[in-house]
Amino acid sequence: MSGNIKREFVFHYPLKHKIIRDLKLVTEYAGELEVAGFGYFDPSIQLLSNRENRLAADIDFVKWNGTDIKPVLEVCGGLDEIKEATLRHLSTLFETKSALKVGELSAPQPVNMSFLQALELTKKSIA
Repeated sequence: MSGNIKREFVFHYPLKHKIIRDLKLVTEYAGELEVAGFGYFDPSIQLLSNRENRLAADIDFVKWNGTDIKPVLEVCGGLDEIKEATLRHLSTLFETKSALKVGELSAPQPVNMSFLQALELTKKSIA
């Protein structure tokens, strides 16, 4: 990503698993994973484009009870869900009004706008 902004992140990912209890499938909370790394945001790409085009993440570790389990997740699966959650987390870090500090990010349009407002801005930029 060219011209990107780099920011360190740490967030907690809820760890859940499904079990059968009383002949019903229920989701049980098992704890939290600590996910940390660096996120990258490309402000030159419009906010209306896909999240994957604007954001990227390098996950340094995924800890469960203080132990890094990222290598296990890479082999056994489950890291894709955490990567998607990481992109959602980065989206809130980079694209909220609080992240739009003067000179830090140059958003092509306001963050909180209706679909019709975004469509109108897109029409104007094309014309």
